[in-house]
Amino acid sequence: MRALPSVRTRILLSAFLAFHLLGILVAPNPNSFLASKLLPIYRPYLNVLGLASTWSFFAPEPFYHPMYIDYVVNFRHKMPVSSRFPDEQNPYFLRDRYNRRLSLTRIMLSSDGNMKNMFVHYLCGQFPEMESANLWRVVATEPSLEQVQKGEKKITDAADLKIEVLGTYYCPEATP
Repeated sequence: MRALPSVRTRILLSAFLAFHLLGILVAPNPNSFLASKLLPIYRPYLNVLGLASTWSFFAPEPFYHPMYIDYVVNFRHKMPVSSRFPDEQNPYFLRDRYNRRLSLTRIMLSSDGNMKNMFVHYLCGQFPEMESANLWRVVATEPSLEQVQKGEKKITDAADLKIEVLGTYYCPEATP
């Protein structure tokens, strides 16, 4: 028959579990009153576990101006292909993969160098016979307060799209 842990061990283990659970409850909302009082004690512990970032569990999903890249891939002897990166509708079961693509699009659109080195390189790999690609930046705008109040749009819907011409790009090995 196995011996039970000592009373002291059980008390220490219970105290640790209570400390840990309170930390998990406080970490997602660091702006609360309780968190403001306890985070000086919990921050080192939560940082070690990687739980110190704000998860925004209690906030509604804000509108964050999704950005897209519209493109037309031109070929020498075929019809052009046009599409949008990423798709406007989330094709994945979990939203995480789609959010990564939206974040990647923001990074690619942040500079012309990123656009050439990342997205044009991607297109050259997807379409080896590509001659050139025409690219546009597409930015969604948030709906007005009146549209949301009337029920015409949800706060997370795009009200309109702003389109900006980025230019024509070529594969590095096929530069004219």
